[in-house]
Amino acid sequence: MRRRLPTDWTTEIDLVPLVDCVFLILLFFILCGRLTTDAQTEQVTVPPARSAQARPVTTERIVVNVKAGERPSLSFVGGSGWIDLAGGWAPVRDRLDAIWNAAGKRDSNGHQVADVILEVRADEELPYRLVQELQQIAADSVDPETLVPGRAVQRSFVNVDFAVVPPG
Repeated sequence: MRRRLPTDWTTEIDLVPLVDCVFLILLFFILCGRLTTDAQTEQVTVPPARSAQARPVTTERIVVNVKAGERPSLSFVGGSGWIDLAGGWAPVRDRLDAIWNAAGKRDSNGHQVADVILEVRADEELPYRLVQELQQIAADSVDPETLVPGRAVQRSFVNVDFAVVPPG
């Protein structure tokens, strides 16, 4: 014996649970979310600096090209040819000393630094070890002959920009 459903019977979708869920989600986001009025930034007034000094504008920029290869070399733009880095860093430090002596100086925490921007343009294929050594030579923190640290900093360049260029 089978039961048959009445033919006038229709299914209705009950929307009450859906409305309940929507209102619960809405209530959750209202209570847990931050309102924009609470997130307003406060106005902070900074006291004027008493010990700041105006720094002169650096106008001199020295460009150094470093190329990779079997024998990495370095040249100063406007200088006299390429310096072979296989012979050591002493010629580079001598050239940097000449630039440092000719440049204007400023005091940085009781230490004289050259008011020059040293821009280094290195090949993509240059080993990072050479870039690191050049940074140490420019900071005058190592002996240019042996690259042993501990040298008294005397003729350092603090404004050093690096750029990577395609080989050649």
